[in-house]
Amino acid sequence: MVLNIHNFKAAFYSLLKVKGYVITIVLTLGITLGALVAMFNLNYQLLAAPLPYPNPNELIMVQGQRWENNEIRSTKRAPYPALIEAYQQKDNFFSDKALVAYGIDVERSLPENPSINIGAITPEFLATIHAPLALGRHFNADEGLNAMVPVAILSFHTWEKLYQRKPDILDETVNFKGVTFKIVGVLARDFVEPVLFASSWQTDVWLPFDFNDIDSRTEWRYLSSQAHLVGRLKTNNLIPEAEHYFSSWVATRFKEETKGLAGFDNLSARFKFFSYKEVITGDAGQQGLLMLAGAITLLLIAAANITNLILARAANQQRAMAIQVALGAQKLHVFRSVFAEILLLMIGATAFAVVIAVSILEILKILAQGQLPRVNELHLNFPTILFAAICAFILAAVFSLIVSRQINYRALNSMLQTSGKGGGIQISQRIRNLLILSQVALTGILLIANLQILQESRHQLTQPLGFNTADTFQASLNMGTLLAAATEEERVSYLHNIMDELRANPKVLAVGIGSLSPVSYWTGTLSTANIQTEYGSTAVIPATLTWADESYLGILDIPLVAGNYYKDADMRAGNKVVVVNQTLAHRLQADGQVLGKQIFWAGSKDASPSQIVGIVKDIQLPGRAELSRIFSAVIPTEYPQLLIKVKPGQQLTNIELNTLMAKVNPQVKVFRLLTTEQARDLFTANQKTTAGLTATLAVLALGLAAIGIYGVLSYSVQLRRFELGIRMAIGARPAKIFIHILKDNVTPVMLGLLVAMLIAFGFWIWLEQSSYSLRTNMWGWCLPVLLIALLTAVTSLLSVWQIIRKPASFALRGE
Repeated sequence: MVLNIHNFKAAFYSLLKVKGYVITIVLTLGITLGALVAMFNLNYQLLAAPLPYPNPNELIMVQGQRWENNEIRSTKRAPYPALIEAYQQKDNFFSDKALVAYGIDVERSLPENPSINIGAITPEFLATIHAPLALGRHFNADEGLNAMVPVAILSFHTWEKLYQRKPDILDETVNFKGVTFKIVGVLARDFVEPVLFASSWQTDVWLPFDFNDIDSRTEWRYLSSQAHLVGRLKTNNLIPEAEHYFSSWVATRFKEETKGLAGFDNLSARFKFFSYKEVITGDAGQQGLLMLAGAITLLLIAAANITNLILARAANQQRAMAIQVALGAQKLHVFRSVFAEILLLMIGATAFAVVIAVSILEILKILAQGQLPRVNELHLNFPTILFAAICAFILAAVFSLIVSRQINYRALNSMLQTSGKGGGIQISQRIRNLLILSQVALTGILLIANLQILQESRHQLTQPLGFNTADTFQASLNMGTLLAAATEEERVSYLHNIMDELRANPKVLAVGIGSLSPVSYWTGTLSTANIQTEYGSTAVIPATLTWADESYLGILDIPLVAGNYYKDADMRAGNKVVVVNQTLAHRLQADGQVLGKQIFWAGSKDASPSQIVGIVKDIQLPGRAELSRIFSAVIPTEYPQLLIKVKPGQQLTNIELNTLMAKVNPQVKVFRLLTTEQARDLFTANQKTTAGLTATLAVLALGLAAIGIYGVLSYSVQLRRFELGIRMAIGARPAKIFIHILKDNVTPVMLGLLVAMLIAFGFWIWLEQSSYSLRTNMWGWCLPVLLIALLTAVTSLLSVWQIIRKPASFALRGE
């Protein structure tokens, strides 16, 4: 089939006469096809697009694992000395190896003392990914491990935001913890950082690896989640062999270094190799595929609507088709005319779809920032444009074939001879029912899935966390040079004095100090400890560890199940006391009655026990199963967090707190201040985005279904106009006519709902068999049925309203 310019000119002039029809199709298909194109672009970026580095498949991240009796106890964490030794040893697998560690610090030479995301690296890190520079240079070999050379490289964002792109920035310095670093380079604007730490992470300043802020650098028993070994393999097919070699090596070294430590007999360490793409993408590909499935469903619903419109348009054009046939046109000629018109519509819709797709991608860059990987790389590319063009062509061909199959060419040939009586095109009842059934089925599937997800997201967003979040601020502190220059006792004294200053503030009701609260700014894993019920036992229980004083626990206000919170007097007296949650209590003892029991810290050379003085309820973090938690009566002095309860309506600022703390010691700075409610908002950002997307999809699906079902019903009613007029003339009341029309539509609607339920139920069974779980509820199953039933009733009423609201004579006269 070859279309010529005449076909397109005729189609163009024909469409100019039906602008409303053109606008409806272009808008409907443009919006839904645009959503599909955007989701295709997202999935291409997540699943297929190569990383923007040379030979990206050779780039590897080595993650540590801790095992106990052949079961994984922790992941993405490794002993610091293991990483150093692995980096330094020679091997036949890597062409380049590098170390990277992530942390947060305060820049002390700028007046605002901004909080800075730090990437501490060895020189090979940026070189292996060929990071482009706007100014200066990368780190060189003389600035590598153990060189202690204070130099720095800025990100382009930092250069722009903090220094307004000063051209002489290479003459400037930055200051962290009292160390002055000379700026030697600025990364280019188009540099794409490999996000290896957390999805929301963006490094502001790169420092030599020596200046990372990790403690416990010599102990193999402690794990770090901040530092990692990365590198480039000589070829990517070396992964299995390299992983086996390094896992065997680290397992041997771990046994050697932890020999004789209580609780470490059954523990082992391994290394797991992941490509950069695996680390960066994670399981986001599955989220992308779900959004793609939703967009496909929307497009199918829209396609059913457009099928009805195109068939109605073809019915109105049958006299023109009859003239073509009378002048000698064959089936192929008529098909060309139909195809040319539909193809023009698809071209217009595709152009609009591209605009919509670009808009959706820009919105995703804002809304999904930190929740989906690689969103900053989203842009319109050739594969996406090609996909849009292929979709448009396929839709044009399908719509044209549907119309062609409905054309009765013999009836068209005789149509002019019978003065236009009869019809060459009439949408059959079977086709009309199929259109309704398909729209109801597709809408039902989308509604059931979306409402279940929406209900789960709403539950997670509204459920109580199980601890106090009202009127509290979290002030995370940076101790500056005090980490090296002051003893632990001196740092404790400074912190006590700072809390005294805060308690004297008229805004403040209470102040506590501890490590990170259950929800905070931190995106990484929290500190963990291995617990034993008997000292020297081979059995250990991992638990999330929070150091906290009495006031900290009091402000959190996690309800007690048994016992009490420990007291500050216990810390001053050196009493070893702890509070545990219900989950840990039941792991320590089946009945959970552990009040007064003694526990030991695995790996500690101190054999003295800690006593459990209180058991608190489990907290409920959105989307996460509760962990084993233990609260210990210790004041952390390296990276403490103040928990400040203020009077209702009162606010605190960084400047205010820094000024107050400067009275005690100017080295102590706030590097992150936010309310606990803000921390919760950050924690639940993913659930909010999910809720917004699913609600939008549900509304769009209902809207499209309403338009489509109304179009089909309206056409059906017009065909039965004379019949309905007769019924009214012999006494049928408007309500009876409405019920009659509604009954005619019940069968395809019920069949559509049945199909939707069966497919959704099958999908739910598949989910139950997989590693994913979705808590379902009755409303998520019943509400779609009620909404579609209501939608059917409303569209049935609207379709017949113009007939039943007038006397029967109007319908009989065709008015």
